Amino acid sequence: MQALQRHQLPPPFMQDLWSIATGQAVPWSSRSLVVAVATVGDECVGGDFEEAEAFLLYEKSDRHTGYIGRQPCTLASAGNDPSVRARLLAECDLVLCANISDNCRKILSILGVECDLTHAGDTVNDAVAAV
Repeated sequence: MQALQRHQLPPPFMQDLWSIATGQAVPWSSRSLVVAVATVGDECVGGDFEEAEAFLLYEKSDRHTGYIGRQPCTLASAGNDPSVRARLLAECDLVLCANISDNCRKILSILGVECDLTHAGDTVNDAVAAV
C-alpha cells in the first residue's frame, strides 16, 4: 500500500502514521506532533542534544501516542558540524533534551523545531505524554 502525503489529502482530514496504519482518518484539528527525545538509557529524558548517540522518535496527538523509531546521530564531539545533527531532526516538531547549545537551538528554531528542557529526568513516557 502506498502511503499518501499530507498535502495530497483534501481537508478536513489529514494523514499521519497512525491513520495510515489503521486506515482511519484523523480530523484536521487533531494534528499530530513528531517528538524527538534525547535519553539516558532509553528510559529518562536526560541526554544533551550535542552528545546524544540517538533520539527516540514518537508521534503524539490528542488521541494517541506511538513510538516511531530511533534516529541515530553522529557525535558532535567527534568533530562533526552540529548543524548536521539538527538537520537530521528537521521533520520533528519538538525535541526533548536536558541541555542544548545556543547555536543548535538557533538552528532548530530556523528549521521550525522547538526545544523543551523542562522534562529532564522524567521518564520518556511521562515526558511525551505531558507535551
